[in-house]
Amino acid sequence: MLYAIAVNYGTADVIHDWATSILQEHPDSCLYLVDNFKSDADRQAARVACEAAHIRMIESENVGYGRGLDVGLAMLLSEHEIASDDLIVFGNIDLSLSNVTVPASEAAMAYMPIVLQDGAPRNPFLTHMQRRFVRLYDIAAVLRSPKILRLASGVIKLIGKLPSRAYATHGSLFVLNGAGLQAIPKPVFNEETFLYCEEMEFAEAVRAGKIGLIHCDIEVKHIGKVSTGAVTQTNKAFFDLWYPSWRNWRKRW
Repeated sequence: MLYAIAVNYGTADVIHDWATSILQEHPDSCLYLVDNFKSDADRQAARVACEAAHIRMIESENVGYGRGLDVGLAMLLSEHEIASDDLIVFGNIDLSLSNVTVPASEAAMAYMPIVLQDGAPRNPFLTHMQRRFVRLYDIAAVLRSPKILRLASGVIKLIGKLPSRAYATHGSLFVLNGAGLQAIPKPVFNEETFLYCEEMEFAEAVRAGKIGLIHCDIEVKHIGKVSTGAVTQTNKAFFDLWYPSWRNWRKRW
């Protein structure tokens, strides 16, 4: 059984495409949409789209991305008995998915899909080698400097060219089997964080749950910044959202 969860914030116009990309391969899928409230008009449009596609809609205040996914995961677990070989995909709404299948396993597993954004591959998001250098971000946090953050990100990006095992998967889509969902600590994401650092939150939760991480053939086409672009149009706006999220990740892990 395939379960899919997405978070909506002002993007009701892409709900149909997201659902269609899943249902055309898996017509018996169970779909959930967490609607982070943006406006009355968008909520009503989301209701209409969800009713048309038989999506279970969860109406929420705007709790952010990771917390929104946790709301959906909690609802899923409260309404269904998840088998170890079920597949759970959860992430952004501005996606189209194909080849949504993974090797069957009774072991707790997380999967790294093929993510394409602007035609470029985005996985792995971070490697274990890069993980060793993420404290460079602390310099940007201490100095409260968007410029230093960009510099640190550039250095870590260069380190990503070195051979190393995958550590974190791109935050547009997270994938677990049923055994992995049962094993992963809950809440998966930081309840104090509104936006950003979800990739590293998920990576550490996977490690804490002793869950395997392997590549899979799921292909994700991600539009990117459909929801976040309106609030992160400048480096400072991005930094102001990233800074508390980074501090929360450092505190938790």
